[in-house]
Amino acid sequence: MSFPGNSTLIDNFTGGLGSRWTSITATAKAATVSANGAISTTDTSGSGGSFYYNGATYAEPIDVYSTFVGDGGTGNWVGIGIFQEVGSGATVDGYLVYFEFNAHIGGDVVSYWRIDNGVYTQLGADEAWTYNVGDILGLQRLGTALNIWVNTSGVWTQYSTRTDSTYSGPYSVGYDIARDYDSSGQAMDDLSGGTVSAGGSPPHRLIMMGCGI
Repeated sequence: MSFPGNSTLIDNFTGGLGSRWTSITATAKAATVSANGAISTTDTSGSGGSFYYNGATYAEPIDVYSTFVGDGGTGNWVGIGIFQEVGSGATVDGYLVYFEFNAHIGGDVVSYWRIDNGVYTQLGADEAWTYNVGDILGLQRLGTALNIWVNTSGVWTQYSTRTDSTYSGPYSVGYDIARDYDSSGQAMDDLSGGTVSAGGSPPHRLIMMGCGI
């Protein structure tokens, strides 16, 4: 299957968040908007925050993607999530993929995680990746597969994959973003995607939407 099979714009973060976004955990940092992009706002925990779009849920197969618009500095991360159960703390289930900027000696890494009642289990090992501000980062749930897709300069490429059969949706989509984006501007923009219908979308349309046209 090509990516993305659904190119619907979910939120472009223009004009604030309003009531469309909800914090997932009690200690999570609230979502906010900076320069039309999503960031995490200050709290006392000194960590990042998870939040989800509450306007819709999506059945499998699902494609979701968003644009990296700022790296936030060394050691920070952004995560794209599909959450089957959302609520407070220990009730959260689903999957997250983290893209970490200079998080380890040797550079940037990407990692897959399953969330079971608020407990995070890594699926496989960290993988090295090359960070580029402006890349569009995608997460696909297809059968038992979790696939990462990256769009650089208008071309989608499948980066890597993991397999897990624990959850099957329907999912809420959202982010986990590090706190240091508070001082470094926006982190993510133009959240898009949703349930994929049989056959997906025409390839030429996918490339156009990936470029923001």
